Amino acid sequence: MKTSIVILTHNQLAITQLCIESIRKYTSLPYEIIVTDNGSTDETVGWLQEQDDIRTLFNQENLGFAKGCNQGLKIADGDYILFLNNDTIVTTGWLEAMLRTLESDPKIGMVGPVTNYVSGRQLIQVNYTEIDQLEQFAAQHAAAYRGMSYESERLVGFCLCVKRSVIEEVNGFDERFGLGNYEDDDLCLRIRRRGYTLHIVQDSFIHHFGHMTMKILQDSNLTELLAVNRVKAAEKWGDDIFNLIYRQPAPVTLIMILEHNSTPEDLAAIEGLRAVADEIIIWNKSTNVEHLVEAKRIADRVVQSFEETRIYSSKEFLLLLSSSEHINDDGLRLLDGLKRTIGNHIEGVRMTIVSNEAGAEAATDRFRMVRRERLLGWDPASKQLIPFNAGAALHSGIVVHVN
Repeated sequence: MKTSIVILTHNQLAITQLCIESIRKYTSLPYEIIVTDNGSTDETVGWLQEQDDIRTLFNQENLGFAKGCNQGLKIADGDYILFLNNDTIVTTGWLEAMLRTLESDPKIGMVGPVTNYVSGRQLIQVNYTEIDQLEQFAAQHAAAYRGMSYESERLVGFCLCVKRSVIEEVNGFDERFGLGNYEDDDLCLRIRRRGYTLHIVQDSFIHHFGHMTMKILQDSNLTELLAVNRVKAAEKWGDDIFNLIYRQPAPVTLIMILEHNSTPEDLAAIEGLRAVADEIIIWNKSTNVEHLVEAKRIADRVVQSFEETRIYSSKEFLLLLSSSEHINDDGLRLLDGLKRTIGNHIEGVRMTIVSNEAGAEAATDRFRMVRRERLLGWDPASKQLIPFNAGAALHSGIVVHVN
């Protein structure tokens, strides 16, 4: 298993050399280094061309962080992709610790280390004052926090280690953010929207000089770039990006229509939806007494009409399913991600209903999840909920399979 380390450069050769030399010294697992140079005018290009162990891409101008990272991603052949700022110095065991956490749970999509300079939860206190003291501190810190990590809503882009399958699923960085800022927040949000989690790896420490490339910009230009990109993020997501990143998961009431022809497997599947449903209301349409007994055991409440579901549901969103339908593991992952990242402006969520009719597969889009306070009603013919404003909708990519 190989890791592709993607680094961007724009002048500042001495800093880049420190970074790459530390990778060579402290990385024992298989890796490749890919450097995208964004229009350097100093000796950086010449030095990179002399390095036999570095794959290089050269842009004639600064195309920005997102574009440069995507260029590196395109030629990477590793099983893991690690985006690393050039103003960093890695330490013993840095990569091993991140990969250990990344592979500890299939739901973990991306991880990052702790550091001395960053905004957010990855910042830790350090006691070294010179670079030659760095390795001793890092070794002691790694030993104290061996195997420890914790989930975070956000990781900062100075070092991001992501499973290749995950970064490909979200199609890399969004290049609308130009030179940089907010593209890492946007990536974190998109990965979490797909139902994956982010983790901070406590036993991986990287020294970060901080904003070395951005310091080339005048303060006024950097301030303007931050403001412009925050607006771009809000326009894309329909809300301030930090409101979405730090929002609490939206609680969901599952309204399950219990059909007369339901099987024991169907009823068992309803119970399995507790992982994503904060409340279960079973709308009983079955005359089978055994079904009713089991429904009362599984559900928070059993009702006899849609009107009753509206009266007794209490959560932010309503999710409608029939006992003859199921959502597979990938769909449940997407639903979990949606709960964690859905914006306050979204009233309805579309899902794809896939059935087999006369031997042919048919797929239709339906509103199956609606904000409770914005529910207009339901359409029994199409089995979908109706939001007040169908334009304030999101297509989730979740597939509901009809048995």
